[in-house]
Amino acid sequence: MECISSSTVSASLPASKLYIPLFREFVADTLIRAGFSDRFAYRTEIIVDELCSNAIKFGSRSTTSRIEIRLTWYTDHIDLAVIDEGGSLENVTELKRIIESPRREDPLTAISEETLGLEIVKVLSEQIDVTVDADNITSVHIVRKRETI
Repeated sequence: MECISSSTVSASLPASKLYIPLFREFVADTLIRAGFSDRFAYRTEIIVDELCSNAIKFGSRSTTSRIEIRLTWYTDHIDLAVIDEGGSLENVTELKRIIESPRREDPLTAISEETLGLEIVKVLSEQIDVTVDADNITSVHIVRKRETI
């Protein structure tokens, strides 16, 4: 990928579903101001919604937990990371299993409703991976190429 120049923004909010629209709007507005299309911004909002929902549902340990989102954009692609405090070993293992499974061309053929959102994220992204550090901080990272019309 071409990495001529980049800019990065980040935001941290309480791990509550009430804040997901703020994360989505933050990312979409940033992308549009950076010259990405409305369509690209909208599809990225879908990714943000799913990743933040999963982080809140499975990666938040308490009512004081926070979710962080980092967005870096380049001429030809974006890097997006959603970071949470880390869930149980079972939840992290399941997240890795879903992400590492082969991408489905039709996400509607997902095995269950619980995996459908991540299948859609995989279809909309060129790359997706998950890392867990020594403190159990979980980061889901995606790469999306700029769409050409």
